Amino acid sequence: MSAPSEETIRAALEMAREAPLANGTLPWMWWLDGAALHIRMDEPHVPLIADPAVERARMIGNGAALHHLRTALTAFGWAVVTVPLPDPRDPNHLAVLHFAPSTATGDQIGLAGAIFQRQFQHNRFRPWDMPATMIRSISGSTAGTRAAARHVPDQLRRSLSTVYRAAADRDGDYGEFLTGVAGRIDQRDLAARPAPPSWSSNRSAIEPIPATGSPYDDNDPDSAELLILCTPTDDRLGHLNAGVAASSILLTAARNGLASSLLTQTMKVPAVREGVRSALLHECAYPHALIRLGRPDQSDAGAGYVQPLPGTRKAA
Repeated sequence: MSAPSEETIRAALEMAREAPLANGTLPWMWWLDGAALHIRMDEPHVPLIADPAVERARMIGNGAALHHLRTALTAFGWAVVTVPLPDPRDPNHLAVLHFAPSTATGDQIGLAGAIFQRQFQHNRFRPWDMPATMIRSISGSTAGTRAAARHVPDQLRRSLSTVYRAAADRDGDYGEFLTGVAGRIDQRDLAARPAPPSWSSNRSAIEPIPATGSPYDDNDPDSAELLILCTPTDDRLGHLNAGVAASSILLTAARNGLASSLLTQTMKVPAVREGVRSALLHECAYPHALIRLGRPDQSDAGAGYVQPLPGTRKAA
């Protein structure tokens, strides 16, 4: 066979629906042309969007779904080359995927399995010092996506929170929300953090010996690590690439046993994007989202996040 079977494609599309999508929808049509799979946004469900922030979030979601799809097909035994936005005359023609038979590696199969292991968490992350090697591995997973994830170390968190507070003072609609985000960023106070746990030689790096009392106190500082998702261009292709990179980060984090959250809402505020681009990216890239990473709160039964999405249909 020169292309996956329809059954295989449908199974991969079901996995693509687990991506973080704008409005929780995946309005795709698809068709096979020899050894190529065409993906097109369904026009009746994709009206012309005048708000650039909404359009940006939509394209980021599509990019994440494309990466989920490619990851699934790779695990099913197909090497995939993706050509994004192949027809400049048709902005809804999202991508063409070209196939060749392949043998999936253990790492590729594991990354596909992480699609169903991903944990979405917006509340505070429990105290834990994430190893620097793990941060580099997760942020480095964007290699080849034409996007980047810039880690925000502790010494720059104050600069980031200052951006949000300044934007809050200027924005009447999102002011309270932005102030809350700034406060959460500030909560990583090194002096206030509890002493690190002791480690058992027969436990993994993310399983400390249980301590007495509650493993997570809501009054503790937020121990989330922050990544800024960015691209060198601020166009539709750049936004699509940002989504691909976001998916790679979220799945790599899940493989490492971490929970995550992809925050695009704050980037809807122009003052936030401008401030982050100037103060933390030195005007070398355009920010699209904050990604929070940390140890999951295992006491929360709702930590596993599965999106209720409608089915993906085949083009007539």
